[in-house]
Amino acid sequence: MVLAGGVGRRLLPLTRERPKPYLPLAGKPLYMYAVEQVAMVRGLLDRAVMVTPPGHPTPPGSLPSWLDTVEQRGEGVEAGLATALKRLGGGEEIVVSFVGYLARPNTLVRHVLDFYSVTRYKLVLALAPVTRGSESFGFVDADPSTGRVLGFSGSREEWMAGRGRVFAGVLASDPEALEVLAGEGFVEGINSLARRGLVGSVVWPGEWLEVGYPCDLLEAPGLVVEARAAVVSAKARVARSSVIQGGVVIEEDAEVGEGTVVEGPAYIGRGAVVGRNSVVGPGVVLEEDAVVGDLVSIERSVMLERAEVSGPSRLEGAVIGDGAYIAPLATATNQEGCTVVAPKTRLGPRATLEPGKTYS
Repeated sequence: MVLAGGVGRRLLPLTRERPKPYLPLAGKPLYMYAVEQVAMVRGLLDRAVMVTPPGHPTPPGSLPSWLDTVEQRGEGVEAGLATALKRLGGGEEIVVSFVGYLARPNTLVRHVLDFYSVTRYKLVLALAPVTRGSESFGFVDADPSTGRVLGFSGSREEWMAGRGRVFAGVLASDPEALEVLAGEGFVEGINSLARRGLVGSVVWPGEWLEVGYPCDLLEAPGLVVEARAAVVSAKARVARSSVIQGGVVIEEDAEVGEGTVVEGPAYIGRGAVVGRNSVVGPGVVLEEDAVVGDLVSIERSVMLERAEVSGPSRLEGAVIGDGAYIAPLATATNQEGCTVVAPKTRLGPRATLEPGKTYS
């Protein structure tokens, strides 16, 4: 199962007009990162289904032929599990990949299945280290020597930042255990099974990030841009006097102007335009048709489709929604924090974007 039925309220205002699984990240919908994890064990699967958000049955992008889709009935994880269980019609072992996490390498699902196959647990959860304490998948108390899960909490636990383990978005189970989660509630069901000693866990040793809030996107470029050197489409137009350094992906029909420096990790999407004498990166994602004007310095920022920043401007730590426009002489100097500009918002000249604020 790929659970892509959530609307993403924590990601507002970015999800105001489309659900979380359909948000683009480095040129592909967010749900595709979960699908790619499942694709790594494609040879082990009898059937595969992705649950889509209520009211949004048709995902953007190109789905693999082996993946069925079904529109979620109701809200919440429990509704997604129930919808998928009904469509799958049974099975001996089921793997569930939630939408909203990024992991590198693409072997997290395989990692969980390998552990599940050699244990007697009815349900196995993947775990990752807590980073911020605001992770929304849930926090797990597990015996470090055996992996046995002792408890599961679905609330935010900021005090745990930098300590403890969080559910990493992948689980393996038998159908009966999933029926418990669908019937009793996800958190309640896990705790019910855990009290009977039926839930195990395995720690993911690779890189991992949950995309639960807009500012989480700022940590994504290092995970989604896998290139270690420049990868430039033959159909991109990159000026000879520009400088491309490190892991940079430039898609077809993108433009990079004279005298501009692009430093990886960075992604410049299809049809995106970077003007002259600008500095892009590190840690920048420009989605399809985004525009960075002349004399713009932008780092550790994400611009969704058709967003535009005119120069001269200096932006750091900004998440700019689709279709938003920022006039010249804007500044955002969030060395550690984050500023969010809502989709289709227009900010006038000399805007100062303050950390922790959302502009709409």
